[in-house]
Amino acid sequence: MAYIMLKHDIHKFQEIIPKLGGENFPSWNCQLLAICREHGLLALISGKSTRALDPSQHAPPSEIINIKNLQMLWDDQNDAAYNQILFNLEPNIQPLADEFLDAATLYTFLSNRFQSRNPEMVHAARCRYEYYTMKEDQSMTEYCAKLNELRRTLTNMGEDISNMCHAKHLLC
Repeated sequence: MAYIMLKHDIHKFQEIIPKLGGENFPSWNCQLLAICREHGLLALISGKSTRALDPSQHAPPSEIINIKNLQMLWDDQNDAAYNQILFNLEPNIQPLADEFLDAATLYTFLSNRFQSRNPEMVHAARCRYEYYTMKEDQSMTEYCAKLNELRRTLTNMGEDISNMCHAKHLLC
């Protein structure tokens, strides 16, 4: 039985707001994983789903056809996952994706790049958290959301902020 291959339409991709620009990796990542789970692409970006190997010359013809169909299906899903990621990167980040051929490698690169454990980056993120104050025209909801995002960024970098410390920061 032959598979019918459906190409993925860019208009079916879901936009993550804001797109990945550097500091918003935790919230961007959470949304991307939810989208990929919804579209059945999570195993692909996590690297758990890999492309079927090329059939050997000695495989029966029926098996070769099945393997080639599986390869085409994987390629199509990889393109969908790769484009979903690319669609949700800021324009200045998109060129970083050019050197990657599959979605899992691209996702791993972005995770390593923006979920850093570099002490200088942790310090910079900690300073942004510690010195972040509510702006005059900012709503309380926006302020809390931004502070929570900065806290999640630090948590993903291995710098946990206790609930007590976070509550004090929100109230001061």
